[in-house]
Amino acid sequence: MHRSPRNTAQPARLAALALSACLAGCSVTVDTLGTVGDDPTLYRGTSTGYADMTGTIEMATTDGGNRCTGNFEYETMQYGYGSLTCSDGKSARIRFTALGMTAGYGTGVTSEGEVVRFVYGMKDAEAAYYLRDMRADARSGTAGAGFFISTQGDLLTAAHVVLGCKSAITLQTASGAGATANITAIDMDLDLAILQAPSGPAAVPHWAASPSQVGDRVAAYRFPTAGQSSGAGDVATGQLTALSGVGGNAHYLQMNAPVRDADGGGPLVDASGQVIGVIAGWLSDKQGGTAKGSDAQAINFAIKGDIAKTFLNKHGIDVAAPAAGKANPVTADILRDSVVQLSCQTVS
Repeated sequence: MHRSPRNTAQPARLAALALSACLAGCSVTVDTLGTVGDDPTLYRGTSTGYADMTGTIEMATTDGGNRCTGNFEYETMQYGYGSLTCSDGKSARIRFTALGMTAGYGTGVTSEGEVVRFVYGMKDAEAAYYLRDMRADARSGTAGAGFFISTQGDLLTAAHVVLGCKSAITLQTASGAGATANITAIDMDLDLAILQAPSGPAAVPHWAASPSQVGDRVAAYRFPTAGQSSGAGDVATGQLTALSGVGGNAHYLQMNAPVRDADGGGPLVDASGQVIGVIAGWLSDKQGGTAKGSDAQAINFAIKGDIAKTFLNKHGIDVAAPAAGKANPVTADILRDSVVQLSCQTVS
């Protein structure tokens, strides 16, 4: 995703620091602009963020014919989610990405399957660029990762990876094998989704039994970025740095394994290759001094494995039990057969 106009945005970490330093009751209100579906009608309004990492949003069409209001919440220092309810009877689940202290962009899907796009904290010219850019990105497809959780073809990913997909999701393994999958369950609040492919691998990753601890070694399989040879995936390693996310959010683990946008939805594993979480996001200044795809990211987040297992159990899926005895040290080979790249069209 290329967004060249905003090259001086403050890093997302400054947003979190500013909020945490703010006194109780402090709030920041910024202009918000959005569209729904292929209708060019603009929605204008405001978004207000509070010190507890929550906020409200309200927008209306420029002719006043439809009005939408809702709430949002940060789940990491850079990403968040929310909901909207409109006077025309439609509702929407939304997710957003912070570009700085008071600006960002987001997408969502209405109750009728229309794609919502919005930006906040930008002047009209810049907002129009972002809205056009998001539409172009949607036509070219979204991308992320997922991983098989059963030999019958069930996959787990982050909900934001498949948000708004209007076509079957294409998956590709590191070996180049391809297939399609469909969404069978999604939970925007948990940021988790289950997909179903025609078949699965002969074996899937085991899930760890013991709770993770700060300092534990972790790893993630990464697919090649543009310019790398096909199939040249590797394993990024690091350590768990916290057992909660922003503001003590118990939904997340925090780690310093260098993951990228395209790794979102893939598994986070322990030193023996057993799943302990689902990669959710990373803290970065995408428009500032950090190049997209860089390995320099040091603050990254994963949805806890126990939360993912509860979500899967709710939908009738039991994960692979912990491996008996001492598992082998994690290598690319262990993860290569089960982790896949995902892409789909979000505009028909």
